[in-house]
Amino acid sequence: MVHVARLFLAFVFLIFTLFGCSRDSNNPITIHCDNLQNDTRPPSDEAIIYVANAITPNGDGLNDQFSPFLIDVQSATIKIYSENSNLLLETTDFSVNWPVSNQSEDYVAYYYRIEGITDAGNKIGVCGKIHSLICIPSSINANQLSFSDQLTPLGFTGPTSEVLDNCN
Repeated sequence: MVHVARLFLAFVFLIFTLFGCSRDSNNPITIHCDNLQNDTRPPSDEAIIYVANAITPNGDGLNDQFSPFLIDVQSATIKIYSENSNLLLETTDFSVNWPVSNQSEDYVAYYYRIEGITDAGNKIGVCGKIHSLICIPSSINANQLSFSDQLTPLGFTGPTSEVLDNCN
């Protein structure tokens, strides 16, 4: 029986060595979401963090900046990373408006991580990808984008006034 157990462990070790575990260590979303603290909040805790997954830093004043909406959150740390996982911004200021300059490239991906404490004392966290767009690349499904101007009390359910052409 001991021999069978050792054989099984050797087999498992071989599989992990050859194929790795299911976590993709090269996936920036996976990396930036590691160990994210997020309590299961009781129904009485109404805290929520809304984050639009798209910005259009073209200087027209509409959806130009990353601005998370934190409701019933007493404190939070907001981090933004480049595609190469370089930390670009770390702040505790809820009114962060980032980036502060216009973008010249058609598309850039960034990643965010927000961890906070709700007014009721629970941990809350969210992380994901930010699509920074001047136009819509063919690799992006425009129906899956959410912009800050779509935010309603029920989430990103409103229409957007953002008009973007497809990239060439």
